[in-house]
Amino acid sequence: MAATQHLAINCRDIGASEAFFSKHFGFGRVRTFNPGDNEFIMLRNGSMCLELFSASDSSARGGEQAVGFGHLAFEVDKLEPAIAALEADGIEVEPIIDCNDIIPGMRVVFFNDADGNRLELMEGYCDE
Repeated sequence: MAATQHLAINCRDIGASEAFFSKHFGFGRVRTFNPGDNEFIMLRNGSMCLELFSASDSSARGGEQAVGFGHLAFEVDKLEPAIAALEADGIEVEPIIDCNDIIPGMRVVFFNDADGNRLELMEGYCDE
Protein backbone atom coordinates (compact mmCIF):
# COMPACT_ATOMS: atom_id res chain seq x y z
CA MET A 1 0.00 0.00 0.00
CA ALA A 2 1.28 3.45 -0.88
CA ALA A 3 1.19 6.51 1.37
CA THR A 4 0.89 10.11 0.28
CA GLN A 5 4.36 11.66 0.34
CA HIS A 6 4.12 15.15 -1.13
CA LEU A 7 2.25 17.72 -3.15
CA ALA A 8 4.37 19.76 -5.59
CA ILE A 9 3.57 23.46 -5.91
CA ASN A 10 5.03 25.90 -8.46
CA CYS A 11 5.61 29.24 -6.71
CA ARG A 12 6.42 32.75 -7.85
CA ASP A 13 8.59 33.19 -4.73
CA ILE A 14 9.79 29.99 -3.04
CA GLY A 15 11.04 31.89 0.01
CA ALA A 16 7.71 33.62 0.57
CA SER A 17 5.82 30.34 0.09
CA GLU A 18 8.14 28.53 2.50
CA ALA A 19 7.61 31.26 5.11
CA PHE A 20 3.81 31.10 4.62
CA PHE A 21 3.50 27.32 4.97
CA SER A 22 5.97 27.28 7.87
CA LYS A 23 4.26 30.06 9.83
CA HIS A 24 0.63 29.10 9.30
CA PHE A 25 0.79 25.31 9.00
CA GLY A 26 3.96 24.20 10.81
CA PHE A 27 5.95 22.97 7.80
CA GLY A 28 9.73 22.97 8.01
CA ARG A 29 12.43 22.52 5.38
CA VAL A 30 13.82 18.99 5.26
CA ARG A 31 15.74 19.02 1.97
CA THR A 32 17.16 21.39 -0.62
CA PHE A 33 17.57 20.00 -4.13
CA ASN A 34 20.16 21.49 -6.56
CA PRO A 35 21.38 24.15 -4.10
CA GLY A 36 21.97 27.43 -5.92
CA ASP A 37 21.21 26.06 -9.40
CA ASN A 38 17.54 25.54 -10.30
CA GLU A 39 16.92 25.01 -6.58
CA PHE A 40 13.73 23.51 -5.18
CA ILE A 41 12.88 22.47 -1.64
CA MET A 42 10.91 19.93 0.37
CA LEU A 43 8.93 20.97 3.45
CA ARG A 44 7.48 18.52 5.97
CA ASN A 45 4.74 18.54 8.57
CA GLY A 46 4.30 15.06 10.04
CA SER A 47 3.83 12.58 7.22
CA MET A 48 2.92 15.24 4.61
CA CYS A 49 5.45 17.07 2.47
CA LEU A 50 5.17 20.04 0.14
CA GLU A 51 7.70 20.31 -2.68
CA LEU A 52 8.16 23.93 -3.75
CA PHE A 53 9.45 24.84 -7.22
CA SER A 54 10.04 28.18 -8.92
CA ALA A 55 7.29 28.86 -11.46
CA SER A 56 8.51 29.07 -15.04
CA ASP A 57 6.14 32.03 -15.61
CA SER A 58 6.27 34.41 -12.66
CA SER A 59 3.24 36.33 -13.94
CA ALA A 60 0.98 33.24 -13.88
CA ARG A 61 -1.37 32.57 -10.97
CA GLY A 62 -2.50 29.30 -9.44
CA GLY A 63 -6.07 28.50 -8.53
CA GLU A 64 -8.90 26.08 -8.83
CA GLN A 65 -9.10 24.30 -12.18
CA ALA A 66 -11.88 22.44 -13.98
CA VAL A 67 -9.73 19.27 -13.86
CA GLY A 68 -6.83 18.59 -11.52
CA PHE A 69 -5.85 20.39 -8.33
CA GLY A 70 -8.91 21.95 -6.68
CA HIS A 71 -7.68 22.94 -3.23
CA LEU A 72 -5.49 21.85 -0.34
CA ALA A 73 -7.17 21.53 3.08
CA PHE A 74 -5.70 21.71 6.57
CA GLU A 75 -7.40 20.61 9.80
CA VAL A 76 -7.27 23.08 12.69
CA ASP A 77 -8.63 22.90 16.23
CA LYS A 78 -10.36 26.29 15.98
CA LEU A 79 -10.96 28.42 12.89
CA GLU A 80 -10.95 31.86 14.50
CA PRO A 81 -7.30 31.95 15.70
CA ALA A 82 -6.09 30.56 12.37
CA ILE A 83 -8.17 33.12 10.46
CA ALA A 84 -6.89 35.95 12.66
CA ALA A 85 -3.27 34.92 11.94
CA LEU A 86 -3.92 34.82 8.19
CA GLU A 87 -5.68 38.20 8.22
CA ALA A 88 -2.84 39.71 10.28
CA ASP A 89 -0.60 38.82 7.32
CA GLY A 90 -2.97 40.54 4.88
CA ILE A 91 -4.58 37.35 3.57
CA GLU A 92 -8.24 37.77 2.64
CA VAL A 93 -10.36 34.97 4.07
CA GLU A 94 -13.88 34.14 2.86
CA PRO A 95 -16.81 33.78 5.29
CA ILE A 96 -16.96 30.67 7.45
CA ILE A 97 -19.23 27.92 6.06
CA ASP A 98 -21.20 25.96 8.65
CA CYS A 99 -21.29 22.28 7.63
CA ASN A 100 -23.18 21.13 10.74
CA ASP A 101 -25.89 19.51 8.59
CA ILE A 102 -23.23 17.24 7.03
CA ILE A 103 -20.97 16.63 10.04
CA PRO A 104 -22.06 17.98 13.44
CA GLY A 105 -19.62 20.68 14.58
CA MET A 106 -17.82 20.99 11.25
CA ARG A 107 -17.01 24.41 9.83
CA VAL A 108 -14.71 25.37 6.93
CA VAL A 109 -13.25 28.50 5.42
CA PHE A 110 -11.51 29.11 2.08
CA PHE A 111 -8.79 31.54 1.02
CA ASN A 112 -6.01 31.85 -1.56
CA ASP A 113 -2.28 31.94 -0.91
CA ALA A 114 -0.07 34.60 -2.52
CA ASP A 115 0.18 32.53 -5.73
CA GLY A 116 -3.60 32.14 -6.01
CA ASN A 117 -3.72 28.51 -4.85
CA ARG A 118 -7.03 27.68 -3.19
CA LEU A 119 -6.65 26.55 0.44
CA GLU A 120 -9.15 25.46 3.06
CA LEU A 121 -9.19 25.30 6.85
CA MET A 122 -11.43 22.66 8.45
CA GLU A 123 -12.64 22.55 12.04
CA GLY A 124 -14.51 19.54 13.44
CA TYR A 125 -14.03 17.07 10.58
CA CYS A 126 -14.33 13.37 11.44
CA ASP A 127 -14.37 10.20 9.35
CA GLU A 128 -17.48 8.00 9.26
